[in-house]
Amino acid sequence: MKFKLIKNKYELSKYFEIRKKIINFYNPKNKKDFIYIDNLSHIYINMKFMGCKYNVKIEKIINNIIAKMNNKKNNKNKKNNNKDKLNKVKSNHVKVLKHKK
Repeated sequence: MKFKLIKNKYELSKYFEIRKKIINFYNPKNKKDFIYIDNLSHIYINMKFMGCKYNVKIEKIINNIIAKMNNKKNNKNKKNNNKDKLNKVKSNHVKVLKHKK
């Protein structure tokens, strides 16, 4: 991220880390994008942890970003699980070959 994200004085580290992930995922291209996603990340924290409600349009934008983040994370996990399964199959195959000797 080429923009400097500043932790607010009383912001919990947990909330700051979540905001950082959202901003990194969005990958702002310019200062205007950065300010936009920074504001949305604050709104997400307020919605998720403080129970605040916002305009339906804003909530939908935020929920779409979070859904995309979760999809990317799930796809990455599926790929890693497939690699792990393949490695297990390969290692079991090698073990079988070793025992046959």
